[in-house]
Amino acid sequence: MAAWTWVRHARFLSPFYWRKLDRDPPDAIRLPLPSLWEREEGEATDEPSPRAATAILEGTFVFFGESHRLGDNDSTWLPEGSSAAWRGELHSFDWLQGLRALGTAPAHDTARELVGRWIADHGHWHPVSWRPDCVGRRVAAWLHTLDVLLAPGEDRLRAPLLASLGRQGRYLIDAAPMAAAGLPRVQAFTGLALATLALPLPPDLAGAAEKSVAALSETLITEDIRPDGGLLERCPSAQLRATEALLSVRAAYSAAQVTPPAALSLALDRIVPMLRFFCLGDGALALFNGGQEETAARLDAVFDRAGGGAKTPQGAPHSGFQRLERGQTIAVIDCGSNLSAGRAEAGAPLLYPLGGAPHAGPLSFELSDGEERLIVNCGAHRLADDRWRKAQRATAAHSTLTLNDRSCGEFDADGRMTRGAAHVTVSREESPDGVWLDLSHDGYIGPFGLLVQRRLFLSADGRDLRGEDRLVPGGGEMGYGIAPFVLRFHLHPDVQASLSADTPAVLLRTASGSRWRLRAAGAALALGDSVYLGSGVDMRRCQQIILTGETEGAGATVKWALRREDG
Repeated sequence: MAAWTWVRHARFLSPFYWRKLDRDPPDAIRLPLPSLWEREEGEATDEPSPRAATAILEGTFVFFGESHRLGDNDSTWLPEGSSAAWRGELHSFDWLQGLRALGTAPAHDTARELVGRWIADHGHWHPVSWRPDCVGRRVAAWLHTLDVLLAPGEDRLRAPLLASLGRQGRYLIDAAPMAAAGLPRVQAFTGLALATLALPLPPDLAGAAEKSVAALSETLITEDIRPDGGLLERCPSAQLRATEALLSVRAAYSAAQVTPPAALSLALDRIVPMLRFFCLGDGALALFNGGQEETAARLDAVFDRAGGGAKTPQGAPHSGFQRLERGQTIAVIDCGSNLSAGRAEAGAPLLYPLGGAPHAGPLSFELSDGEERLIVNCGAHRLADDRWRKAQRATAAHSTLTLNDRSCGEFDADGRMTRGAAHVTVSREESPDGVWLDLSHDGYIGPFGLLVQRRLFLSADGRDLRGEDRLVPGGGEMGYGIAPFVLRFHLHPDVQASLSADTPAVLLRTASGSRWRLRAAGAALALGDSVYLGSGVDMRRCQQIILTGETEGAGATVKWALRREDG
């Protein structure tokens, strides 16, 4: 761990600090908190399906496709060879919901045994198990499964569990504000707020906790959630998790019949419509910046809990996204800079995989026709190795333009973008005929002196999407007089593509039989192989449309049109 981390957490290493936390431990739960989010078999969630929950009964934990055993004598809960993401998931205890859902005596016995072991093994600060967001998730998970952990007749765990919850909740008074910005801070806030409502606290600590909750809720709407509702990460999956967490806090305030901080209501008023913004026609999420599709059922549950009929925004200028929606066609476009999306102070690694990670995909877009996805980005495997992680974050893994086979973004060892599009411009114009977007980014100014421009038009009936992609001189030092470019359209695995025999065009057929045809001018047209990582775990083969050419003199221009042909 970096030296700055030890210095920052010096007080948490002091035995005097822990004695203070242990003063007057709670002896009861003031407010039961049933889980809001019951999972069904097959849902792509962070919690295990019944099959994965059954594996836990045998000591095996599977998160994001990574599997490790937790031996009976393993007091570290850090199995050799496990990734940082896997360890964080283990210590979050979100998986308790899977054991609870099994509903069997062995599953519930295992849940109580594992919680008891953790309490015995991790009573003091550790950089993994006591990371503020991890503690926040764990407190929430324990409070939401108290019907199992403190079941009638099961008294052995009561005293140590209440003492540990009290210790963790009090710890969050100090630690939650230190969580990394964005989703981690939302998760730390959630644990602090739930603990403050559910656990009796001494008067001095109760006052401190309430002040910390109020202050942190203000931080969420000033630093973590942008004015248009987008989370700092610019990742739809992070948006979903933050929304779920804040809804659970709102429900707890309602159950306690306590007025929540005004900032919490404002945060939800912002964040829920923006979550709708990221949904494509199938009800699941578009893939940007390390996010996954998730499931329509999970999102429907969130929107049901959120209530209200807030209109889906069409533009998110603070977060850097645009949405085109006409007829049954939806396109979501990334038109923001990830250079300004850093979520942690210098030296602190980004927290894979829940919060996603910045990708170099400026001006990329995803397109759906009704409930079927047509054009996609490749997405991100949650536990990819360094080589795959670099590839899936590169510009070529997105439906946008790549120059000279070079990504327009570079990343440091901690995952932050160190070079990329610093300025992305957006202009939107709507008319009875349809909607126009004029976009540009400067991600290739430094190495090539070229500005990337993209113009999109979606017709009023949603059956005609036209585009023009241009490379134009934009200053800087020109690295190459002639440079090859590739314009890619990655296709969803359920879309079959074939080259037309008579004209330079590609015919797209969806599983339902819909037909779209893409024509282009200004570049050579071909088909190639690609991969799709929409689930974050499974890798599916798919195709991509490839338009290739070279810059000449003042740059290059490619025009293309994608039209639906069937009745």
